Amino acid sequence: MRDLHEPSCSGALASLEAGAWSTVADAYPAMLFMASANGTMEWINRRCHQVTGVPCDFDASQFWLSLVHPAHLSEVLASWQQATATRQPFSEELLCRFADGQYHWVVAKAESVLSATERGRWFGTILEIDDRKEIERALLKSELRFRALTDNIEQIVCVADADWNVTYLNRRYAEYTGIPLAQALGSGWRRAIPEGEMEFLERALSDATATGQLSYEYRLYHSASGSYRWNWVRAHRVSDLAGANAQWFGTITDIHDQRAVIEKKNEALDAFQLALLPRQIAAVPNCGVSTLYVSASEEARIGGDWYDCFDLGDGRYGVSIGDVVGHGLEASAAMSRIRQYLSAAAEEESDPVTVIRRTNTFILRRNLPVATAIFGILDTSRRVFQFCSAGHPAPIVIKGERAELAGGASVPLGVMTDTTFGACAIDLSDASQLVLYTDGVLEYSRDLLTAERYLLVAAAVTARLQNPASRAAEIVKRTMGAHPPGDDIAMLVFSFDVGGGSTVSHRLETLMSWQFDSRDSRVAYRVREQVLQFLRELSNPDQELFEVKAVIGELIANAVEHAPGEVHLEVDWSGDRAVLRMRDHGPGFTANASLPRDMMSEDGRGLYLISVLADDLRASSHFEGGAEVSVRLRLHKHHAA
Repeated sequence: MRDLHEPSCSGALASLEAGAWSTVADAYPAMLFMASANGTMEWINRRCHQVTGVPCDFDASQFWLSLVHPAHLSEVLASWQQATATRQPFSEELLCRFADGQYHWVVAKAESVLSATERGRWFGTILEIDDRKEIERALLKSELRFRALTDNIEQIVCVADADWNVTYLNRRYAEYTGIPLAQALGSGWRRAIPEGEMEFLERALSDATATGQLSYEYRLYHSASGSYRWNWVRAHRVSDLAGANAQWFGTITDIHDQRAVIEKKNEALDAFQLALLPRQIAAVPNCGVSTLYVSASEEARIGGDWYDCFDLGDGRYGVSIGDVVGHGLEASAAMSRIRQYLSAAAEEESDPVTVIRRTNTFILRRNLPVATAIFGILDTSRRVFQFCSAGHPAPIVIKGERAELAGGASVPLGVMTDTTFGACAIDLSDASQLVLYTDGVLEYSRDLLTAERYLLVAAAVTARLQNPASRAAEIVKRTMGAHPPGDDIAMLVFSFDVGGGSTVSHRLETLMSWQFDSRDSRVAYRVREQVLQFLRELSNPDQELFEVKAVIGELIANAVEHAPGEVHLEVDWSGDRAVLRMRDHGPGFTANASLPRDMMSEDGRGLYLISVLADDLRASSHFEGGAEVSVRLRLHKHHAA
C-alpha cells in the first residue's frame, strides 16, 4: 500500500479526517487499526508494527491472515464478516503472533463510524491480555481443584450469593437428597426442607445476614431412607477487598445419628429432672393451664428451671417460676429446695413480696446458688394476678390482639440481704392468656431484644389458636423454630378463654400429660383432640391415626361414662413407640380383653377393641383407687434414628 502521509508506516487514507486521526493514532501507545466499510483492513498504527514485527510496507489487508493463530483464524474472520454485515460492534479474544515469534493473547475490538462524507469506516484497538488470561487459567485450575476436593468429601458444600441464592453445590448434595444439582441452584434447594420448617430456617438466615455467620440445625430430605434427617449447616460470609460481591461459603453435615445417641444418653437425665418438677399441678377452674419444661441441648443439661401452681383455697392459687444459676446436680438440688420452700412459705403468708423476701433469706442462709424467680397469687374470683419478681423476665399478658410485658423486676434471690422487692398486679378481667417463662426461651439468639419480640408475637398468635396440643409448647416452637435450646426452658401458660372445666398439660420434650374432669364431656373430648394433635406432631407424616383415634376415644368415653371425676392421661414417647397411660377415679375393674358372651351386648367391648388396635394392653385397679390403663400405640416417631 502507498504512504499518504508521515509518520505512518502504511495505509490508504481516503479523507483528511482519517489522515488527521492516523497522525494522532501513530503516537498512541496501544495497537490501533482502521478498516473500510466492507471490512478490508486499510491501516495499522506504528505501535502495531512494532509489537507484531510487521514491516512498514506490509499489506494491511492481509493482517488477520498473517498474524492470527490458525486455530482461531476461521472463527475471527467469520465474526468480522458478521460485524461488518450488520454494522454491530466487533469483539474477539484471539492468539496473535508478536515480533518475538510467540503467540500472545489479545482482545480486538472495533466499531463502525460514519465520516463527514457518510462513508463508514471501522476503527479498532488491539490490547494484549496475556496477564489476564494467566489469572483466568489460575482461577480455573483453582476452581477445578476446589470442585475435585469438595466432590470427594462426605459433607455437602455450598456457595450462595448475598441473598442466599445458591450458586454452587458439590456432588454430595445430589447423592444425599436425590435432587439434581441444576434443580437445586438458585432457590431450588428449599425443596429439600420439610414444609412448615422453612419459616424458621428463613429466620435463621435473616439473623445470619446481620451477623455474617450461620450455625443452625435443621432437617434435610434423605433420599436413601425416604425421610428427613437432622443436619448442621455452618456458613461464613466473605467479601472482596472493597467489601463488595459478598458470598456465603458453607458446609452441611449429617448429625442425625449423633443426635439420636445424645438423646438416648439424656433420657436418664430427663427422668431425673422430671422427678424434681411437680408431676401434677393444680387444676384451675374455668382456666386451661399448660406447662412446659425443655432441657438444654448440651449433654450436661440438668438445670435449675422450675414452675409450680398449687391450690391455696378460696379460689386463690400460688404460682411460681424460676431459674437457678448454673447447671448440674447442684443447680437441680437447689431448684427443688427453693421451689418447695416457696410453696411452704405461701401457706403461711398471703403477700407475694413477703414470700419472696423470706425465700431470699432462706437462700442466703443455706448458701444456695443465686436464682431469679416470680411468685404470685392468681385470684380467680377477682381475675387478678398479684406477684413479686426477683430479677426474672416479665410476664406476658394477652389482651385482644396485643401481647404486653407486665410488671418490673428487682435484684435476683441470693444476692444481698437488704433488698427491696416490689409488688405488681395484673388485671386479667379482659385478658385471654398469661404467660410466665424462664430466659432459656430467649437465649437461643445473641440478640435478646429480637428474641423477646419473637416471643411476644408467638404468644399473641398462640392465644388465637383453636385447641392446640400445648399452648406452652406452641409458643416455644414459634419463638425458637428449630434452634436447639442453649439453656433450660420452663413455661407456664394460663388461658382464660377455653370454656368450662379444666385441663392441665405438661411436656418434657416427648412427654405430655393432661388432667381433666370427666364430668365435663366438652373438656374431655377437647383433651382427646389435643392428644391426637401431639401424636400427629411427632409421628411419621404418612401414618394413619385412625386406629389411635379409636383407642383414645374408647378410653376417654369409658371415663366419661363410668368414672366421673378427675382423670389423668399421659403420653410417653421417650422410646420409638408411644405409650399411653390413663388413670381415673372410678370403681376400678379387672382387665378382660375378650368379647362378651352376649354378642348383642354393648358392654365389655371396649378393652377388646383396644387390644386389637394397640399392643401391650395392661389394665388394673390402682392402689389409691380408680382404674389405670396403659397401652403401646402403633405409631413411630418421624425423627427416630
